[in-house]
Amino acid sequence: MEYEIVKYVIQIQDMGKCSYVLIDRDEKEGRIEKSCPHETWEGSNKFCIFHDPSLDKDRDLFIQKLEEQMQIETEIHSFVGYIFPENWNYFKNYKFKIPVDFNGAIFQNASFRNATFQKDADFRETTFRDLTMNGTVFKENLDFKPKQVKNLDLRNSKFFFMGMITTSLKMAKFHNSFLKKCFLHRLSMAQKNL
Repeated sequence: MEYEIVKYVIQIQDMGKCSYVLIDRDEKEGRIEKSCPHETWEGSNKFCIFHDPSLDKDRDLFIQKLEEQMQIETEIHSFVGYIFPENWNYFKNYKFKIPVDFNGAIFQNASFRNATFQKDADFRETTFRDLTMNGTVFKENLDFKPKQVKNLDLRNSKFFFMGMITTSLKMAKFHNSFLKKCFLHRLSMAQKNL
């Protein structure tokens, strides 16, 4: 019995705070540093499951912790700097009822197909290799200034907001999309499939 207690204490001591810090700019406050509030996970002594850059992190644990986080968030879903597992389709058909912040997040292949963003969505400095937003609906502001997007699929999407999409793309598809009060600002593409 003593051995189990000692083992538990050692595990608690090994767990610490995630070392991820996002440095951002705010018009009013200038430079802002946002530290991650999560604990490190068993696969890393430096990062939480969300900020761990390893490709072999536990996908099921990632989803479990994400669901726990989303259940308690009432004002904004904050996924700042998260490194999502490859082939991420968890948000497919998802209805975001509160604002969402993906600032600095990294996705390899991501699908938000048929998702609905009822409030603001922030994709500043987000990295995507392939992004599918086919059939996605944006009802409020979309701040889409990703760090990198190679392929973007926005076919059949609906944009009901006053805002801008600013990005440089290798390829984009907007077939049958509806843009109301939306401005494609500095949109540059190597191959245009509008």
